[in-house]
Amino acid sequence: MKEIFQKSLEKQLEKLSGKPQKNMERKLGRAITAALMDVFCTLPQRKAASPRAAYFSAEFLPGSFITGSLANLDLHNTLKTTLRQKGFDPECIERLSDPALGNGGLGRLAACLLDSAAATDIPLDGYGIRYRYGIFQQKISGCEQTERPDLWQEDCAFEKEHRDDAVKVSFGDGEVTAVPFDIPIAGKNRINRLRLWQCEPCTPVDFNAFKNGDICLAFKEQNNAEAISGFLYPPDDTVEGKALRLKQQYFFSAASVASILKDFSKTGKPINCLGEYIKIQLNDTHPTVAIPELIRLLCEDYGKDFENALKISGEIFSYTNHTVMAEALECWDEALFCRILPKVYPYVVMLNNHLRQNIKSSELINKISIIKDGTVRMANMAVYVSHKVNGVAKIHSEIIKESVFKEFYTLYPQRFLNITNGISHRRWLCLANNGLSSFADARIGTDWRDNLPLLDEIKNYNSVADLDELMSIKAKNKRQLADYVKANGGFLLDPDFMFSVQIKRIHEYKRQLLNILAVLGLYIDLKNGELKDFYPTAFIFAGKAAPGYYNAKQVIKLINAVSALLEKDETARKYFKVLFIPDYNVKNAMKIIPAADLSEQLSTAGTEASGTGNMKLSLNGAPTIGTLDGANIEIVDYAGMDNNYIFGAKRSELACLTNYDPMDIYYSSDRISRVVDLLKQGPFGDFTALFNSLLFGSYDPADRYKVLLDYPSYMNARLSANEDYKNSRIYAEKSLKNIAAAAHFSADDTVQNYNNKIWNI
Repeated sequence: MKEIFQKSLEKQLEKLSGKPQKNMERKLGRAITAALMDVFCTLPQRKAASPRAAYFSAEFLPGSFITGSLANLDLHNTLKTTLRQKGFDPECIERLSDPALGNGGLGRLAACLLDSAAATDIPLDGYGIRYRYGIFQQKISGCEQTERPDLWQEDCAFEKEHRDDAVKVSFGDGEVTAVPFDIPIAGKNRINRLRLWQCEPCTPVDFNAFKNGDICLAFKEQNNAEAISGFLYPPDDTVEGKALRLKQQYFFSAASVASILKDFSKTGKPINCLGEYIKIQLNDTHPTVAIPELIRLLCEDYGKDFENALKISGEIFSYTNHTVMAEALECWDEALFCRILPKVYPYVVMLNNHLRQNIKSSELINKISIIKDGTVRMANMAVYVSHKVNGVAKIHSEIIKESVFKEFYTLYPQRFLNITNGISHRRWLCLANNGLSSFADARIGTDWRDNLPLLDEIKNYNSVADLDELMSIKAKNKRQLADYVKANGGFLLDPDFMFSVQIKRIHEYKRQLLNILAVLGLYIDLKNGELKDFYPTAFIFAGKAAPGYYNAKQVIKLINAVSALLEKDETARKYFKVLFIPDYNVKNAMKIIPAADLSEQLSTAGTEASGTGNMKLSLNGAPTIGTLDGANIEIVDYAGMDNNYIFGAKRSELACLTNYDPMDIYYSSDRISRVVDLLKQGPFGDFTALFNSLLFGSYDPADRYKVLLDYPSYMNARLSANEDYKNSRIYAEKSLKNIAAAAHFSADDTVQNYNNKIWNI
């Protein structure tokens, strides 16, 4: 395989030798892609008629398809060597755009599972939308997030259009064409695919209207078809925005179901055998409309009665829940649903009637019905029809049984199970952190690269020499990150500082606000002479806020305003740096994560389903400072409480907390009130909206996510981590224990669990 790749790449590079350097990165990307395609031709090819699983997801966050393939096929070093020999820059592909098809953990998990399925020889295809402009390209202007279209498709040579497989998708106001673009997902013995649907006509949009986060405004004068595969997650705070989201979800779900049925027809088997051919995993509630769509087609195109169609669908669908928060369990206005999807709506009604006929208790019916009070509840539909429902971390799976879907669990306990998320170590360690990978190779051999649980053995290598080498690797990674941020924004980051990292979607429940308020608390203590012997720390943030999410965007503005304040203060600069790295994506995450000394996982206990960023940071040797939430609990179980920094109220304690009033904390603690008051009276601007959200609330209760409640214990945990970091060898041993513990979070194991417990392909 390496020889085929090298020879093909050399042939492609010869065509570029001596050519002008304009757009050379893009030309090299196409050359590398062509060489990889030659390798793919030697692998067993996907057979449309063979049984398989399908992963339906509104978002994928794959990172570069080139680097993903290089990681899965172990060709990255071959690429670098060949490029150097031929006089080309080995870092060229780092300058290509990442596919902008996802925003956070939901999409990254989807990508990890596709990679691991190919690597472990499981037939799993992904289905989603080919968003023309992606999530958005984030820039910081005057401390604030601004959004521009992300033209990622210009750099993606991996796609292959299949116009012969295009399908028609009908809405209440017309019909559009769904055109598939296939991307190969390769393992050493298998080719799977990611099929992304483009809606046509799809012409360029006037982006003068793309202001203030109002993406829908950009399409106001355009045909709706142009918007459907335009942007990921258009704002849904207007009727137009809600309609567009529903159209997006039905568009890719209906097209994917039609594609699967077309492939199934090649088997020559009767439609009753469909469940033996395909298993469909719904990645959260976004693709749930695929359920009534399949039932509709079975009834209308294949002559099945409703009961038989429901039985077949129940064999096929399973549902992964990713949230415990009610507002994220999608619901649609019934009248809107009927207007947008008039052909599908009757089957939703039939599903609801079927559920009500099977449930005798009127109290239960009110809680679990699919249609209630003029609202279509998609999560209830998914749970009712699916044969399996899984959470994505142990605590999360217990929560959905105890509260989110309590009534369904009472009725169908056999449906519920846990499959803890995992990560693709080939990308997040082998590719992202060559120094640490070599460290492991030299001590435990290379078998762990295809079998991550073997990495657990690394914890036994804790001699002084081992720990010194581990620290040296971390120091090199920090210097590389410092060079990167200087080259990409001019920010001076001292690699001798401790790097405390919070990188994830900006959302109130993830509590970036708690982090930056604690920085302000340290700053106040420094100015008052109360901060003693503090090890200089860089607080590094990255993540995107939804364009219409005002408070999240205010948090980004606050982070950047505090950064500017500290930069102007000669004394503060010696102890603190605050850095917000714009346009967070897989590419820059691969630079940030290996350099992290501390992993900030601050969600309020009981709100984060699992997390995968926590696993990546742990795998790269960063102890966790976090709550007992999501997969943090399992990280601590494996790595040890003493090797991490846990703080905050537990979920059980929060459940007993009645009549919580943040004003009580505000008035009883001078330290907290001084920090909170800076939001209204600080030297860096007016953040009254955040001040009010903490003390008075607005559309949500005051301090809904208990920032002030957890502030004191968080500050103590932060100071404890800072103190430990001063003893570099002790901290390096904590790092080593976390690396070993992350051996339990392999996406290979996760996807095999899906197959063994749900799909049985």
